[in-house]
Amino acid sequence: MDGPGISSNPISPRAGLVWHAIGFLSVAAFAAVMAVMFWPRGQAPLLSLDDRGAAAMFVNDEEWQGLYFGDRRIGFGMTRTRVEEGRLHVEQRLHLRLRLAGRDQRLDSRLALVLQPDAALHDLSVEAEVAGMGLSVRGRLEGGRLVANVAVGSQELRVAYPVPARLFLEPLLLRRLAREDLSAGRRFRAQVFDARSLAPQEIEIEVVALEALPASSGLRPAVHLRRRQSGVALDTWIDGDGRVLREESSLGLRSQREERSRAEAEPDLAPDLDGEELKGLFPSLWGTP
Repeated sequence: MDGPGISSNPISPRAGLVWHAIGFLSVAAFAAVMAVMFWPRGQAPLLSLDDRGAAAMFVNDEEWQGLYFGDRRIGFGMTRTRVEEGRLHVEQRLHLRLRLAGRDQRLDSRLALVLQPDAALHDLSVEAEVAGMGLSVRGRLEGGRLVANVAVGSQELRVAYPVPARLFLEPLLLRRLAREDLSAGRRFRAQVFDARSLAPQEIEIEVVALEALPASSGLRPAVHLRRRQSGVALDTWIDGDGRVLREESSLGLRSQREERSRAEAEPDLAPDLDGEELKGLFPSLWGTP
């Protein structure tokens, strides 16, 4: 018998395993976190959008991040934003080159979504290819639920999941946070929508200090933020507009803002990783596309 929101199609055992892994693949495609919704807890202030909505925080822009594991380049991420008719369009790409069980593997993904002026989800699409296996998700908001068609290889599923009334993508979160008083020691709590478990996850963001990062023209001021997510410590440096300049995880993953030509340079051969190490790396991609 079919579960709620899933139509009947014969699924092979292999495809079933692949479907079970879709949440994990989506984390890689979404850079670990799909959306964020703030709520007050203790002394942490409530962050919310004003009447101008999500699109008011953005101009047409494109950001590139080089991804590194230790000193080795393993790929890049890109975030492109544009505003049309009051709606915020976000496109994110992720390219990784990893070595798993002695074999060189590549992961390519693209996420595109549209938010209404009040930050409600309008529609989304995801395309990913991992080790030659394709995944695609296309859906839109219907009756407070994300209704999507999911294709894994030749298998297709139709799913429906409840989503928050307002979605805060990671770039939107940081843009909103940049409007606050980011004095050292301040903390902000957030309820994160985890794409793997489809359930809220609590995080706390701490303002560490105002620092300076090296730049081509000298030193560049940056706000140093720190948080823990899925057991991983993440340090993020943002500029005055909330754009990520650099991010480091306790697992050795690092991202930094770069020119497109440098970010797209062919990755180095990464260290050999096992499945558990790979799963541990993906939460570190919170600050990358």
